[in-house]
Formats: sequence, structure tokens, C-alpha cells
Amino acid sequence: GRVLMTQGVNERLGGSDVVQRLRNGEIDAVSVDDGRGGKYSVSRVSLEERLSLDMRAELSKIASLGLKRGVRVMTIHGDDDQVVPVSDAMTVSAELGEEMHTLVVMPNADHRFSNDQHLAALVFKATTFIES
Repeated sequence: GRVLMTQGVNERLGGSDVVQRLRNGEIDAVSVDDGRGGKYSVSRVSLEERLSLDMRAELSKIASLGLKRGVRVMTIHGDDDQVVPVSDAMTVSAELGEEMHTLVVMPNADHRFSNDQHLAALVFKATTFIES
């Protein structure tokens, strides 16, 4: 997901004007293309839930508890992701810290790792991380 929820919501829903109209109740819901030929609907309630999520605060909680318990986290992100920018993955990595977090940026991989070679590399890296 996005670290900066407002930015992600604005991009996904078609801009801050649409978001504001939805929040004000001028429209009931927004239909959004899921990028795979389907659509989903975002209501005012679901929008407010998304916007109320403070990812930095959540990452801070994860880091605090995780370090105490020896938890390790890995993020694998494609540098050609058009849905969530790689800068969000870098922010997650910085918030969690090097002791706990491993960031792997896969060259030319998209959001869904739709290329078979990218997907195989993702599975290999994730499996190796879990087994270590």
C-alpha cells in the first residue's frame, strides 16, 4: 500500500476534486478501474477509512514491536511499478530500519510482477529470505 494515503487516493480516484466531492457527500461513490479490466467502487465510508490510516504511525509500531521480538521484514518492489512508487518502499525501509527491514528493488518489474522472469525472481528472493 501507499505510505502517503492522501496522495495514493487522489491518484487512484482521479484527483483531489473527486475526493473532495465524495467526502462532502456530493457523490455517493466512485468507480475505479482495477487495472486488470475490472472495476471496484469506493464509497465515502471506505474513503474515510483509507484516509484515516496513518502508515508512518503503523510502521513505527511495527518497528518497535518487531525489534523487541527479532522480527525481520522484506519488501520486494518493482522499479517500474505504476501503482505504488518505489519511493514508498524506500520510505517503509527507512521507517523500519536496516536492522529489521530488507528492501529489494527489482529492475523493470511492474506492480503485479506480470513478467514470468520477474515473478520467478520474486519467489526465489522471498523463499530465500524466509528460509534464512
